[in-house]
Amino acid sequence: MPQTSRDPGHFPGGIPPLPSPHDDEKLTKLERRLRRMHRSLISARAEILAIRSAEKKARHLAMHDGLTCLPNRLFFQQTLEQALLRSRSRCEVQALMYLDLDGFKQCNDRFGHSVGDALLRILAARLLYALRAEDMVGRMGGDEFACMVAGSPTLQQLDTLAGNLHRTVSGPAHVAGEILPLRISIGIAVAADEDLGADELLRRADVAMYVAKRRQTGHEFYMSAP
Repeated sequence: MPQTSRDPGHFPGGIPPLPSPHDDEKLTKLERRLRRMHRSLISARAEILAIRSAEKKARHLAMHDGLTCLPNRLFFQQTLEQALLRSRSRCEVQALMYLDLDGFKQCNDRFGHSVGDALLRILAARLLYALRAEDMVGRMGGDEFACMVAGSPTLQQLDTLAGNLHRTVSGPAHVAGEILPLRISIGIAVAADEDLGADELLRRADVAMYVAKRRQTGHEFYMSAP
């Protein structure tokens, strides 16, 4: 039977053809393209992470006080509003304390705002130390702070907590070579059966705080007019 001629690269035992320079060039181009794509993916991922980090930082700054790093008034009020909704649905008590630093204006006038700012940071640190982990404290502005008391406390428990808080937080503070008195007044308001919003509960606690300041009793409960 006559034999037909075959290409050595297309039959068993044949020697495969060597890659041509054209094939090497195509492979090199493909490798370069893959490397560029890989670098682009790495760059895109880094940009996305940077954007997310910036957004997270912006959200934190928008919700926290720049001086003390505590929740600011907006964040605190939003959280208080949610807590009031939960407490109403569960028939629980939501308690609020409003705190003010006694003699702060005189301190600012005498020693300057930098000393006043340092005093506020010390107060914020003492409040965080004195309060329980489940409670929330925020800066309302100026020298005023507020605390949401968790756990549906009784009036007796609130009285004890406020007394302990006043004793723990009050005391001399060393600032810029000066020993300054640090003393707070606390107003307490409670939302139990009433359908109160965050603004009204804050207002009531603020009223009670000014009563405590005027009477110099340390803390007072809000008492509605008869």
